Amino acid sequence: MSRRAESLPAVAPEVSGVLFTAFEPSGDWRWMLGLGALPAVFLLIGMLRMPQSPRWLVMAGRGYEAKAVLARIREDDPELIDAELDEISDSIVEEPGGWRDLLAGAVRAALVVGVGLAILQQVSGINTVIYFAPTIVGYTGIDSSSAAILASVAVGVVNVGMTVVAIRLLDRAGRRPLLLWGSALMAIALSLLALVFILGAGGGAGSLVAIGSLMLYVGAFAVSLGPIFWLLNSEIYPLPVRSKAAAVGTMANWFFNFLVSLTFLLLIDALGRSGAFFFYAAICVLTFLFCLRLVPETKGKRLEEIQAVFEERAGARA
Repeated sequence: MSRRAESLPAVAPEVSGVLFTAFEPSGDWRWMLGLGALPAVFLLIGMLRMPQSPRWLVMAGRGYEAKAVLARIREDDPELIDAELDEISDSIVEEPGGWRDLLAGAVRAALVVGVGLAILQQVSGINTVIYFAPTIVGYTGIDSSSAAILASVAVGVVNVGMTVVAIRLLDRAGRRPLLLWGSALMAIALSLLALVFILGAGGGAGSLVAIGSLMLYVGAFAVSLGPIFWLLNSEIYPLPVRSKAAAVGTMANWFFNFLVSLTFLLLIDALGRSGAFFFYAAICVLTFLFCLRLVPETKGKRLEEIQAVFEERAGARA
């Protein structure tokens, strides 16, 4: 849901950019940016139909309504619903943890995974591609601004489409396989893009290969690092410290989003176009190794089973 909410507004200004470039030669950038609010309106309408949080309903003493909501959003399995209700009730009764508890053994091990994925998701370069897509497409030899924006729209559409595909894949393929395959494909796509720059795109077939590489990279991200970081960041921490630990992961994610976006053009100046994208490809290789070594599979596992993995790691290091 988080990735869908991010990807739809991201592609709206690109679509409007094509329209205003085609029909409004003066290029009124205010309208282009303003149309990005349309997905937010649709999101608001969709939120009006969302049920109340089961956790809030339990806290308000409305357990029957909480059970009805769980039956609506989960599989209609009475045993699973009762177990989740018990878990919610226990978490409400349990004393919330403090910030110091984030440094405790098992929590620290989980935090390494959560914050590590938060940073790697951004340092892999995704938002440089999203934010600077027309500029990057222009590097491939496409001189027309409208053609560059149109190619950027195609990249954005791949992002949205594959994010929807990810929703169906997450509970079928599992988190780890998607992370491993996704990061590997991202590294291959970025390396191919860098090679195009080394050989000199110059339009034609080179430009098509470069744009295809961008689409492969964005599509692989959208089914792996994109949604899975947010999913794991909400399910790998113990209940007493979950909100604090998830907040740390989210803060790290947005900080590195800002940092990577700020330094992209500086990186181009320092390393050149091919060097910058080889750098991001190397980060994707590092991400693959990080996931292979540290990220556990959480598909179909209860919180206690996930915590046992991190407790075992913490015990092995003690």
